[in-house]
Amino acid sequence: MIKDYYFDKVIYRKRFPPLPATNHLQLVIKELGKKYSVIFHDDDLMEKNYVAGMLEFMERNCEYLAACPNAYIMRGNKRTSQKFYPNASPITIIQGSCKVARNYIDLSKFRMPFPGYIYRSEQIKKISISNKEGGKHIDVSFLMKIGALGKIAWIGSSLMSYRIHEKNDTMYEDVYGRLSRLRFIYRNTVIKSSDPDIAFYKMAFWFLWLLGKKSNESNYKRKIIIKYLVFSIPLNCILHPIKALTLLKNRFYYIHHLI
Repeated sequence: MIKDYYFDKVIYRKRFPPLPATNHLQLVIKELGKKYSVIFHDDDLMEKNYVAGMLEFMERNCEYLAACPNAYIMRGNKRTSQKFYPNASPITIIQGSCKVARNYIDLSKFRMPFPGYIYRSEQIKKISISNKEGGKHIDVSFLMKIGALGKIAWIGSSLMSYRIHEKNDTMYEDVYGRLSRLRFIYRNTVIKSSDPDIAFYKMAFWFLWLLGKKSNESNYKRKIIIKYLVFSIPLNCILHPIKALTLLKNRFYYIHHLI
């Protein structure tokens, strides 16, 4: 469709072999040449008013370095009226590395989907990223660096559709990427490993790792993780019952949503 209708306006680049997530993001940022940029995922959909709506917002609100709208959830090819962030405020302001990190590691909270962000290109070209800051989960570290430079806006209107399906890249757990993301958060915020949000976050990704069909880790490591979960899940639910109940409620909202 792009080739047939927009060949004179769109440059299509297919990289072969595919690059790892961090290398791909680095190259995309390097190649940016327009005032605004969007790093959209090829399995999600822009609603017809996404481009006009996001451009209008950025033009009218010069104080924001990035903005992200809400999204409808798609399950496979089935569209739903379910919102990625239910009951979102019209505008939510996110500023500072710590606030960005908190919104993405606190699993009892809803947040906006990473593919929906629009950026001021000149600002994100100032940012350098490293595979040691999250691996394929580099998105939060990247947003933290933007938050350190200025304001990010979350927009309550749903201007895209976020697709959840069995082949989502984030369905395959990269524990080492998660851990490197946490180390980056510890280095760049006041959030520490003893924080309750970190405890629940770790439990979640180790649980997903344990359920992963493609894991080739040893049975010995699996036994250690099972023991860790058997001990930590009841303990943290007792210590933080309200957070545990809220987290459980929100995760059921997505059913099998990623963290």
